[in-house]
Parts: sequence; structure tokens; C-alpha cells
Amino acid sequence: MDIIEMLEKLVDSPDFVEEVLATLPEARIESYAEDNYIFKQNEETRGELYIILEGLVEVVITDEFGINKVLGYRYPLDFLGEDIFSQEGLYSHSALVVEECECLLLPRKSLRELIDRQAEFAEYLIESLVDWKHSCCQHLIEEEKYRQQRGDGLELHPFRKKLFEIMSSPVETCVKTAPVAEIARAMKERQVSSIVVEEDNRPIGIVTERELVHKIMTQKKVEHEFRAQDVMSTNIITMPREAFYYQALYSMVKHKIKHIIVLKQDLIEGIVTIRDLTETRNAGLVTIVNEIETQNSIQELNEARQRVDKVLKALIVENASAREICELITEFNDRLTRRIIELSEEEMKREGYGAPPVEYCFLQMGSAGRKEQFLRTDQDNGFIWVNEGQPKEKVEEYFRVFGEKIVDKLIKCGFEECDGGVMVSNHYWRNSLEEWRQIMQEWLADLNFTKVRSFNIFFDHRPIYGNFNIARLLKHHLVNLSQRNDTVLYFLGKVALYNQLPLGLFGRLLTKNSEEHEDEINLKLGGSIQMVDCVRAFSLKEGIHATSTFERLEVLVEKNVISENNKENLSQAYQKLLEFRIKENLKKIEAGKEADNYINPQKLDKNDYQDLKEALKQVKQLMKLTAHTFKV
Repeated sequence: MDIIEMLEKLVDSPDFVEEVLATLPEARIESYAEDNYIFKQNEETRGELYIILEGLVEVVITDEFGINKVLGYRYPLDFLGEDIFSQEGLYSHSALVVEECECLLLPRKSLRELIDRQAEFAEYLIESLVDWKHSCCQHLIEEEKYRQQRGDGLELHPFRKKLFEIMSSPVETCVKTAPVAEIARAMKERQVSSIVVEEDNRPIGIVTERELVHKIMTQKKVEHEFRAQDVMSTNIITMPREAFYYQALYSMVKHKIKHIIVLKQDLIEGIVTIRDLTETRNAGLVTIVNEIETQNSIQELNEARQRVDKVLKALIVENASAREICELITEFNDRLTRRIIELSEEEMKREGYGAPPVEYCFLQMGSAGRKEQFLRTDQDNGFIWVNEGQPKEKVEEYFRVFGEKIVDKLIKCGFEECDGGVMVSNHYWRNSLEEWRQIMQEWLADLNFTKVRSFNIFFDHRPIYGNFNIARLLKHHLVNLSQRNDTVLYFLGKVALYNQLPLGLFGRLLTKNSEEHEDEINLKLGGSIQMVDCVRAFSLKEGIHATSTFERLEVLVEKNVISENNKENLSQAYQKLLEFRIKENLKKIEAGKEADNYINPQKLDKNDYQDLKEALKQVKQLMKLTAHTFKV
């Protein structure tokens, strides 16, 4: 039996491992635990080629700035350690074990013997080396392409840098009884903008220059009576030292704070300020937040939004995960939408309509509601209000004009109208709390495919402006109304399984044969929508109010609906589907084409092709579980 046949059967039968070892006395088997390195970049090569028998390995390269970039993954029957053929004698990359791994190690001497007597093995080895080099080159070419094309003055930042790499340490601290005079003097002498208040080296508050002035000016005590506990803010955000730059940025943007305290084993180790992030970005990314919140015209807002589009490119270059990208881009879009609502309110007052006549809430739905936006998608939004004794006609007329203004401004900022009319400019999607409750009951009383689709869109709603309590009341009512309704749950499961996966027998990818999309797969309709719909169905059944697919999966684990391992597999699968969509759509937009979620799997390299198949297999398993659970 030749070595190729042996390798093909190694994974399925340990007897063949023994046969290979018997023919190669110097070969051996080694096992590697998860999260360990088989070898690291710039280490001296060990003169052995690794053939993966079981497990999954991540191939990582570290650039001159210390930024790790994932080049791809290696699966069973793939090689590792090709650098033994290099003259440099050093590993050009690192091999990190993602899933517990077992490898067959072939020393250089054994390799020579195999290459001499097994032409098939030599051909197999050369082909693998060529594929690997091509994959590396393509990665570097794409990255350089992004760097050259951006041309916008926005410096690309290592979003994957960790906080301990950019934090200030040691931290200036004080106890809660420290006099404010000492705190002010320390700030001036040490040229810092904040002092962390601590107990046993654990943060309990923070005193900033702004808080110091504001609290002293608004209280009646004389200055010398003030202590740290009188002026400190307890609204502090802490993060572990291993957290990433993007996470700190996201928290500052979301919570409108300027300081994050960095912890090591719950103890204060450092502090990161918005100035640190600004300097790290060369005053690029962070300023976008201020630009959005201070603009007074749609033209200025649209210019700020275009800079957010360029952040997306930077995130991709830095290999940020799909979840990271979606959370950050969604947060920017939320802020832009809130500013548009504020400008529209001001415009209503100038035109004589006055302030909103009742308490209301603006809702994001669809991908925006799930915090899974990455491009400027179509609008999906709605209004909900509580009528507080005002004439119904007056309230409806106000929100008609108000809604039309908001939609028009969003269109001017690049958010197109929803084909299905799911917008606040459509009377169907702006109602009082009581009217929404009635609509929900009407939907559920006579379900069909169209009504379930509307129900699904609405169930993903997320409040971003106004009185959030109104939205919470409606979500609570919606869950109670349908959670234990077997008919509703059946229809949710049925709709979740409506679209077919592009997966055939033996895991073969099924592509389109139409003229427009020949040999392509639509990853939105063929993978993503099934994941979203199935997870949503389980979430409603379990009474989960979260909207993000990732967050819903996490709560399903807490409720023992799925295992931690299943959650990880499904989350990774959804991340991969989103990553493929993000990269392919962005490439098409840059080429002047329409973003359509189609991808040609034959143009993927070996690793990406395997990743796509594995992601779709995970979705298939989820669909089987959905069919069983909802009795479809």
C-alpha cells in the first residue's frame, strides 16, 4: 500500500498508523493540547514535517508591530512545518492548536526516503506546499490592496492589540477619604486627567477633572470639606488586561465614558483613556464618534458615515471577527440614527409642530435590531408610543411627518428604503402600545407565512431612542402572548426551515446554475437566515428577550437548551458565514458592483472552502434540532 492510501485512511483506522510507523522507524506520534503551540514563529525548525491526524490547527503570522494575523487553518491530512525545506532554518509562522490535536511527525531523513520511492507522496507534498504558499500570498496581496485603496487619511490600527499594550501604568489612585485638594494637586503635578478611588487595590470609583469641578460647583460644602467619595463617579468600566482595543473603544462609545480601568486578577493594573485610543489611532477612528454627535446637517453626517465605512475596511485588514465588526459598526449606525432623530425633532419644532406630544420610542429591527449590521443596509425601523390623553389624530399626524423626515434623512445618509416598507414613514409600522398589542394578537390569530415574517422582523426590535420602557413592555407582552402557543411555535419552526441549505449528499456544496449567479451560493439565504430564524424560534420558546443571535445562543446555554460545545460550534459557524459575506460584499462594492451576498466557493482557497462546508454543516444540524423540537 502506498503512502497516499495510508494517509487517506489514517483518520479512520489506527491500524494504518501502526503500519506507517512500522515502515518509518524514525517517525512518531505526538499529541498537543488545545491552546498550545506546536511551534512558534522565528523558532529554529526541528527538522520534522507534521501530518495532522486529528484536530484543528490555526496558522498565525506575527508582523513587525507584534500584531497576530490568522492566515488559515489546517485540518486532518494537512501538513505543518513546511519551513524545514527553507534555507533560513526558522519557522515563518506559528501553529496554534484550536482543537486537541494528534500529529504524525516525519523527520527529514524519512521524508527523503519517501520522496525517493513514492512519487505520489512527493506530488502530494509539492501540491500542498504550492497551495500553502498561494494562500499566504493571497492573504498578503489582499491586505496590501486594502492598505493602498483606503487613501482616506484614516490610519489602520491593530484592533487586535490588547489593553496591557496601550494602557498607562501604574495608576494614580487615592482612598475614598482623600481630600479633594490633594486630588487636584496630584492631577496637576502628575499631569493626569483622573484619579482612581480604590479599596484594597480594587476600584470603587473615579475622580475626573470634569467631575471635580461639577460636583464642587453644585454642592454647598466648602472646598476643604470635600472628600473623594463626595465627588467620585461610581459609573466605572473595568476590563481585563487581555481585552482588545476594539472592546475598549466599543465600551467608550456605548457608555459615553473616557476612562477604562484595566484589571489583572480583579486588581488595578492600568488605565486606558480616550486620549490613549486617539493617539493609538493617530486621531482617526475615535473622532468619528464626536463628529457624528456634533454635526448639524445631513451633509456633515453623511461625511462622518462615509468614514465609518472605512473603519470596516480597517477592521477586516486587522482580522477582527465578524461579531466585533458588527457590534462596532452597529453602534456607530445607532449613534448616527439617534442624531438624525434629534435633528428631525428640532426641525419639527422650527416648523411649528412642537415637541413630541407623547412619550415614544424609536425601534431598530432586522439586522440592525440584532446588532448584526456591517454595511449600510436597507432600513428596518418602527415607532411605538403611549397615548397620554392626546387626540389620536393629532398624535398620528405628528408621527407621520416626523417619520417621513427621519426616513428621508436616513436615505440621504445611504440607508435605502426597505423594499417591504418596514419604516416609520409607513403607518403600518408606527403605532401606540395598545395598537401594537392588538396587531400582535391579529397576527397570531391567523398565521401565514407573510405574518410570521412580519412577526419575526418585529420580534428582533431593539430600542435606540426615546423611552425604552415602552419597548420593554411590548416585548414582554409579545413573549407572553406566544411563548406557550404551540401553533405559533410550530409556524416559527416551519418558517425557519423554509429556505433550503446549499448542501447536498456527502456535504457537497450546491451552487446556482443561473446565468447571473452561475456556480455561486447566496450566503444570506443559504446559511445565515436559517441560523437566525432557528435561533430566534428557540429564543421565543424559552422567553429570551435578547435580539443578537450570538447573545441568544449564550442564553440558550444558560437555560440548558444547548450545550456549551454546541453554542461554540454554532457561534463559529455564524461568524464564518458573516465573515464571508462581509469580505465578498465589500470587494464587490469596491469594484463598483452591488453587494448581493453571493459567493463562488470554487474561488476560495482550501481552508476557506472547508470552513464554509463546516459552517453549513453546523447550520444543518441546528435545522434538524429545530424540526424535532418544533415538530415540523
